[in-house]
Amino acid sequence: MVQRINEEADAEVKLIIDKAKKDAARFSKENKEEVEREIKELNGSLKKEIRSIVNINISNGKRISRAVLLSAKEEVILRTVSLVRKELGDIDTDVLERYLFLMYDQAVRLLGEDIMIFPVREIDFELLKEKKGIKAVIGSASSLPEKIMRFRSTDLIGGFIASTTDGSRILNMSFAGLIEREEEAIREIIARVLFVE
Repeated sequence: MVQRINEEADAEVKLIIDKAKKDAARFSKENKEEVEREIKELNGSLKKEIRSIVNINISNGKRISRAVLLSAKEEVILRTVSLVRKELGDIDTDVLERYLFLMYDQAVRLLGEDIMIFPVREIDFELLKEKKGIKAVIGSASSLPEKIMRFRSTDLIGGFIASTTDGSRILNMSFAGLIEREEEAIREIIARVLFVE
């Protein structure tokens, strides 16, 4: 009888162990499938996150490169304007004389014949003083009337300041004034010539 109880117990143990093995195998298979599914989901999420990070970094890189390029272009434009200013200050006397006379004629058209001219440099003074037909009073830059004194400390390059004799209207015909008035157009021309895209 003990033997039969032992045999029944062994059979019961064997059934329990077999059932446990089957359950473990089933659980392992289900667990493995669940883990594989979670890994797939994580991979999909990770790929989306990586694409998003890559796109953000590419956008930031493009933005930074555009800013650097724009800054470099601005630097080139500023240097070119500076060279234009320098060239205007150093132009040949014959060319300077033509410009001064054209600018004088324009000042007369704008202010009338009764004007005073205050050349910026000595060379401008000498050239204007020699022009026949100038009816303007030509003063030197050291004898500026009070209303025109504000131009004295600026870098005017060349040219002159024109004023009505009563000082009510003043016209900055210096090269610096001309550049300042036409700065946007000058910058556009420089950009168009140098940065054709």
